[in-house]
Amino acid sequence: MEFKTNEQLMLYRWHVRFGTNKKALANMIGISNTTVNNVMSGKPFGFETKYKIDEFLKDNDDMVAFLK
Repeated sequence: MEFKTNEQLMLYRWHVRFGTNKKALANMIGISNTTVNNVMSGKPFGFETKYKIDEFLKDNDDMVAFLK
């Protein structure tokens, strides 16, 4: 699978490695389930979504270090 953005890669890794379903992931980030699906499938997303994902990843930097 080829990833277009870092956000797509990190959400995919979070989903696969931690076994978190997409709906729970969306709730943790504060975006809709549809948006998570769009990001993970490589569709374009807006600045607000990017900001929320980046903030989520910053808040969980210890988990992100494990994912890299």
